[in-house]
Amino acid sequence: MRLKLIRLALAALAVIAVAIDPPSAHAATQVEQADAILSNVAAHVSHGYANRYTSFEEDERIIAAGGHVSVFCGQVTALGHRALDRAGIPSRYVGALASQENGFLDIPAGVLESHALLEVWTGARWTLYDLDGNVQPTDENGGPVTMQQFAAMPVHYYRTIATDAVYVPDGDPYPLYAGWMLSHHEEWLDRVLENVAIINPAGTGYDFTGPQQSVLNSMAGYTRVSPETLTAIETRPPAAPVAEPQPAAPVAAASPAAAAAPMPAPAAKPAAKPVRHRHRHRYVTKVRHHKVFHVYGHGRKARWVYVRRASS
Repeated sequence: MRLKLIRLALAALAVIAVAIDPPSAHAATQVEQADAILSNVAAHVSHGYANRYTSFEEDERIIAAGGHVSVFCGQVTALGHRALDRAGIPSRYVGALASQENGFLDIPAGVLESHALLEVWTGARWTLYDLDGNVQPTDENGGPVTMQQFAAMPVHYYRTIATDAVYVPDGDPYPLYAGWMLSHHEEWLDRVLENVAIINPAGTGYDFTGPQQSVLNSMAGYTRVSPETLTAIETRPPAAPVAEPQPAAPVAAASPAAAAAPMPAPAAKPAAKPVRHRHRHRYVTKVRHHKVFHVYGHGRKARWVYVRRASS
C-alpha cells in the first residue's frame, strides 16, 4: 500500500512538471516567436532601391513606426537577423549563387547572380526563410526545409509569411531582368541555386558546395566543402551566438525568391569618391581594380573578401 502511494505521488509530480514545462514548450514557443518576428519584418520590406543606402538603424526606425522600406535581399536578411538576435534566437546568413558571371538581358557583364536567405535555429533544427520573397520555403507537405534541401528540390514550395508587395520597381535600372524573373521563377532558381553557401561562425567568409567549375573557387572568402560537410554544418546546433551577416550579399545583392526583382547593385552610389568607410563589424570597405572588398585586419595579414564589382 505504501509503495502504491509513493508511485501515485511520483506520477502526480510528473504531471505537474509536464504542465509547467511540457517537453516541446520551449521549441514551440521559439518557432512561433521567430515566425512572428520574421513575418513582421517581411511585411514592412519589399525588394527595391528606395532605401538601398540607408542604415539598418534607420530602416528599423521606419519599420517600428509602421512604415515601409525597399532594400536588397542581403539587407532584409540582415534586418531579420538583427531582430532575431535581439530576441535571443540564433540565425545565420545563407546564400544561393550561380557558378559563372554572365551578362543577361540588362544586367551588366561580370555580375554573379545570387540570392540571400536566412536560416533560423528554432530549438531543434535550422529552418530556411526567404524574407526578400515574403515566404518560407517548405517541402511538398508544408514542412520546414534547410537551404540544402531547398536547393535539391526539383519543384519548390512555399508558405506565405507576409502579404505586402514583394517588389517595388521605382528606380529599377534592370527592368528586363525583373520582368523575366517574374515570369520564369523556377528557371531563375535553377541559375542561382547552383551553389549553396553558409556563413561561417566567424562571419568572415562562406563554406559552399556546388559544381567543380565555379567562379567561387577563385573568390576570396569562399571555401569549398563537400556536400556531406555542409550537411553536417546545417544539422549542427549553434554552439555560440551566430555571427551577424554583413550589410550586403556576399557577391552581388540578389532578387526575391517568391516573385522577382533585379539582383545587381544600382548603377551608382550617390557619393563623390569611391566607398571607403569603417563599419562596426571590424572591416574596411575598399575599392581596388573596379572591385569592392571588405578588408579585415591590417598590413600583410589583412584578409580581403570580395563583395561585388564596383558600379561604373
